[in-house]
Amino acid sequence: MQSIDEICSKIISDSSLNKDEFTKSISEAFQSDDKLKPTLIILNLLKIRNPEKFLARQSSWDRIKEWGVLLAAIIPVVIALFQFILTIFPQTVP
Repeated sequence: MQSIDEICSKIISDSSLNKDEFTKSISEAFQSDDKLKPTLIILNLLKIRNPEKFLARQSSWDRIKEWGVLLAAIIPVVIALFQFILTIFPQTVP
């Protein structure tokens, strides 16, 4: 979804959409215990196929953890490579 404007535009412009029914269903969805129900209704309205794929995106925290693991492996290699280069080409003090 690009933005809330896309959703609002779809609701306003879709002549086949029963706006009273949609408003009632989205209202009930927000009152439901199922926290994903409003999202599924909106995805259905926007005719997004495979909502499971849309909802299964990786969380930001998981992404940060993966990058942390990657950096933890790369940083020591970069430091060792830098130290190796310094031993091969020692600095000369003028």
